[in-house]
Amino acid sequence: MTFFVLSSGMGQSAEKDRSRLGRAIRRYAEAFLLSRSSTEVALEQQNAMATGRQPCPSLVVRNAIPTLFWVPNIARGRNVKNEIGRRSTTFLLIGILVPSTFVLAQQSRWASRDDPVAKKMIQDEKDWAEGGCTQTSVGETFLADDFQGTAPSGERYNKSDALKRDASLKERDCHLDDAKVRFFGESMAVIYGSERALRVGKDGKESMRCLVWTDTWIKRDSKWEIIAAQDTSVPCK
Repeated sequence: MTFFVLSSGMGQSAEKDRSRLGRAIRRYAEAFLLSRSSTEVALEQQNAMATGRQPCPSLVVRNAIPTLFWVPNIARGRNVKNEIGRRSTTFLLIGILVPSTFVLAQQSRWASRDDPVAKKMIQDEKDWAEGGCTQTSVGETFLADDFQGTAPSGERYNKSDALKRDASLKERDCHLDDAKVRFFGESMAVIYGSERALRVGKDGKESMRCLVWTDTWIKRDSKWEIIAAQDTSVPCK
């Protein structure tokens, strides 16, 4: 993360002032700016306008989405100036540059067929899709502990629910029809897939069940895992 600080002044003394100001701004941003919610930011902007202050605009990326917010008076007024010890230096603007891996529009890409990470993800998805037929509990290694899924019925389920197997529910001919992996930066991926299985009801009748789904993967501590899943039941073709 890089901070760009624009200030007035010339010569060696001004250069030292800019250096000290940069350190002050970094400490301020780490302790204050990046921890603030969008609600707090909006309130700060309103308060600044109500009190007649001239808040300084700054751009920061929160959750990989660029957001314009307003820096409170502390970043423009006496506290910063006193800390650097030079009232002649005027703080104008903070620009926070986030590494390019967080710029989704520029980093989005479809995985190639031979991408080893994508191949491993698809294999995990295949095992999950076929779990109903094999009657094995899969997902322990690739479902995040804070995983949340949405079933076709609209009900939410967590990792513990996903690992449970209903002994009365029997399936056969489970098949992963399709799975396409799209990476967003180096630590996020979305897989768009579809699957089908022939379900045997309690009355002995069979019916084909087809799903299309979207699973979200993130990379934590060098490990890829699913944090969210959305399943939709569709007519089988």
